Amino acid sequence: MDPRSFSDLFIRTTAERFKGIDAHGLRSMASLLQAGNDHGEVDIIGIRDEQGEWRAGAAFVHWQGRTVLLKSASDDKGRSLNAMFHLVDVGLEHACSVSALMDFAGSEHQGTARFYEGFGAKPTVYLRLSKNDLPFWLKPFKR
Repeated sequence: MDPRSFSDLFIRTTAERFKGIDAHGLRSMASLLQAGNDHGEVDIIGIRDEQGEWRAGAAFVHWQGRTVLLKSASDDKGRSLNAMFHLVDVGLEHACSVSALMDFAGSEHQGTARFYEGFGAKPTVYLRLSKNDLPFWLKPFKR
């Protein structure tokens, strides 16, 4: 699946369902997927229906010994075909050949987390450091 087709599918499915993803963010995602694909660091796989329409897709990033499931998208027909199960399975199989670790990039959505657990995912806490460089008198206002 090419990055443009994936981005189009993502916009009409996942972005539409979750709202709040602005046009600039969607264009940035499309550009980053294209650049990563051009450099061989992003693989995008997808499933088409009998008419050749894209119904589901998943973008995987290979970086520093790990494969990350970066973004996925599926329309109603893709969901009825259980397309994401197949895509994650294929992505996981490929990740085993190129990476030491498959990172599902987590989810705070219980259904998604349960889906990943079906592939052997384990919850992991990632620590984050945040630096506040604001002037002393402004620091309390940033939380």
